[in-house]
Amino acid sequence: MKLSPAKMLIWVMAVVVLAVVFIQPGSETGKYVYQVETIDNKCTFDEYQQQDIRAVGDSILIVMPIQTPTPCYEVQGSVDFFRSDITVNLQTKKRAEACTAECVGVTVARVVISNLDSGTYGLQINAPDKSVRTSVKVK
Repeated sequence: MKLSPAKMLIWVMAVVVLAVVFIQPGSETGKYVYQVETIDNKCTFDEYQQQDIRAVGDSILIVMPIQTPTPCYEVQGSVDFFRSDITVNLQTKKRAEACTAECVGVTVARVVISNLDSGTYGLQINAPDKSVRTSVKVK
């Protein structure tokens, strides 16, 4: 089946419109950046009972304590976008180096999502011991 130039143009425009509708905020050119890191490991949970989720400039900062069997764990994670919704998936993994601590631990994750456009973002954070849903306004 051969399309006329006018019909071909309509198909191309339809594809472009669909691509624009489904583009993720901050990722039009792949410009958003995220970093997931472990910032602390402890035997006590008291110091880090609350997570901290806030906008800082064009970034979202998340500091989240995650309860682990021992403090011998590190955090790994990923960040996914769908329109103005951001999903952060955090996992813990036992560190490779020797660790002899014998206590229930807390591993503290820090996630920074940078180069975001202004707007309100729905944020879903999934960690092994909890899930948090909130929204953050980036100016």
